[in-house]
Amino acid sequence: MNRSNVDFDLVSQPSVGTDGKDPCPGRRAIAWEEWVPEDRAASHLGTSIATLRRMRAQGKLPFTTVAGHVYYHPDDLAELLANGYGRTA
Repeated sequence: MNRSNVDFDLVSQPSVGTDGKDPCPGRRAIAWEEWVPEDRAASHLGTSIATLRRMRAQGKLPFTTVAGHVYYHPDDLAELLANGYGRTA
């Protein structure tokens, strides 16, 4: 596969999921490189991966999965921090 022919500029592309709906309603469209992997999100928030999984299961933290890996939109993590969740130091 010739990678030079692949368009990685996802920000300029319409944000539409496989079901034809916006996967990030109410949030800014971002490039896939900006999505935060689960381990980095836990570190950034000063919490455990288990806590993030619990928050996902409770519907408190939106997420997406790609090839079995969990990613979070940075705006959702920023909202958690703005609402007082996470590191206090």
